[in-house]
Amino acid sequence: MKARACVALLGAQLAVTSAAPSVVANNQNEQQITFALPTAHHPSSSQLVDHSHDLFLRLDSSDASMSQQTVQEAIASLEDEADLLQASQSHFVVRLPRKSTEARHLPHSLEALRDTFTMSTSTNPFENATAHLETDPGDIHSIFHPPEAINSILSMLASDYPALARVVNLGKSYEGRDILGLKISNFEHDHPHSSGGPPCHKRGHHRHSHGHGRHHQRHHRHHHRSGFVKHHWHHTKHAVRSFYYALRSRLGLSVAEEYLHGGHRRHRHPRREWSKKAVRRQKGRHGYPDKLGFLVTGGAHAREWIAPSTVLYMASEILREAASTEVSAKLQRILNVFEITFVPTVNPDGYSYTFTDDRLWKKTRQPVGQDCFGIDINRNFGYHWAQPYRPNPCNEVFPGYRAFDSVESLRIADYVLDEANDVTAYLDVHSFGQQLMFPFSYSCEVQPGDAENLYEAALDTAKAIRSVHGSVFETGSRCEISYTAAGDSLDWTYGAAGVVWSYAAELRDLGVYGFLLPPEEIKTVGQESLAGLLDLAAFVAAKEDGHLESWEERKRKRAMARDEMPPTQ
Repeated sequence: MKARACVALLGAQLAVTSAAPSVVANNQNEQQITFALPTAHHPSSSQLVDHSHDLFLRLDSSDASMSQQTVQEAIASLEDEADLLQASQSHFVVRLPRKSTEARHLPHSLEALRDTFTMSTSTNPFENATAHLETDPGDIHSIFHPPEAINSILSMLASDYPALARVVNLGKSYEGRDILGLKISNFEHDHPHSSGGPPCHKRGHHRHSHGHGRHHQRHHRHHHRSGFVKHHWHHTKHAVRSFYYALRSRLGLSVAEEYLHGGHRRHRHPRREWSKKAVRRQKGRHGYPDKLGFLVTGGAHAREWIAPSTVLYMASEILREAASTEVSAKLQRILNVFEITFVPTVNPDGYSYTFTDDRLWKKTRQPVGQDCFGIDINRNFGYHWAQPYRPNPCNEVFPGYRAFDSVESLRIADYVLDEANDVTAYLDVHSFGQQLMFPFSYSCEVQPGDAENLYEAALDTAKAIRSVHGSVFETGSRCEISYTAAGDSLDWTYGAAGVVWSYAAELRDLGVYGFLLPPEEIKTVGQESLAGLLDLAAFVAAKEDGHLESWEERKRKRAMARDEMPPTQ
């Protein structure tokens, strides 16, 4: 690879001193790069010492003479020593461990980049998360919390909002930690066809006189006769509505905005596929779930602290608004359609390890041989999973020895494949790079059949995010705007589990702080992320609400995916 392909060295060495809790360097383009280090009283204050001699490289592929393939080949030339931190259409950010910074370990083309930069210091204090939660439980979004504190907060929220939230347990991690989530919906206003039934049909609530009983029976027979007419009338209306939405999309109008402002009323009847298919005969309601499922996960990569904090922020803010007297019609509609499950950290073992041992640890903590630990969850899912030619279990992106080798990826898959959850939409939250991506990740040669709808929803979501604080997010398929990787959860939920609305988000920032975003950014990132999530949920609801065939297709794919799953560990 030509030396010109590598434009900027982000930092020569990280200096760890008590007087310098963060290091700031300028690359040759004068873009400030900050590596924030915790202060001494934070439990992970010393856990960046091991990276004090790491080398951070910015490989630029925006030049017309260069290509992503060229840059990827340069990274591949480093074999197992390169840690890819961030990728976009214009550049890659790579970390080289201490042993690779010796000249004999670097490819000749990269040796010319061993420049040095003037460094300055700044202070970004981190506090002890658990102690802070105990002393000020009202302000849970001012610091980063370890997994135990996050689980305590989830339980606290469920206790504070019993009509809106329920704690769900996806199972245990490899080291035995609970992978907890919070399922949020308007549970008190569930549909009359739900398992509990309407209040008048619950035990102890149907004591009618004989006269009232006969009247109820006559009314019930009339209801079934009129229901037949309503059934076909709704069938026709949905066909017209599908055409209407398609026309609005062509004209550049927002489907979600139309839905949220009353243009789309929720109907309590079976769903019909929204896509371009002929109108088909409606099916019965047997086994049909009353609400759509929306799964939001964070923390698959342990070092991305802003991801669990953002997922937690979105959950708590939705509950706060939903319980208030000023709840918006937008949120009411969404909670009437969805059960949204927020799982702040699906990798609690690795996340905990970043607080105690290594702040930049990425993988799980599952032993994988050769005195190595950890599997990259996001390369371990069973859709086009591929083992490297020379698998190195110590590699930062080690995908496991087989698909679903990771206990944690199995837990996510089991939840998605559970019929009771009817996961219709999926958002996997990461950092950093400010990107919103849809399938596929494993190949750029294959486009999802729903690419047009996925892209439209992504554009709407990115617009909503930008409206809050001005953050600009790239949108597109993961392969096209980021990098190619097999075994991605994004590909599996879409390709295997039938979750059409599958997305992955890379949150702030663009490289100034990277994984070490200061806690002052938690609320800012949370606010814009929540705006995007609600817009995405509204878009999906407008497309999916009341459509039976899409549910049947998801059910069919889930059954096939379950047959291919390994036994639950």
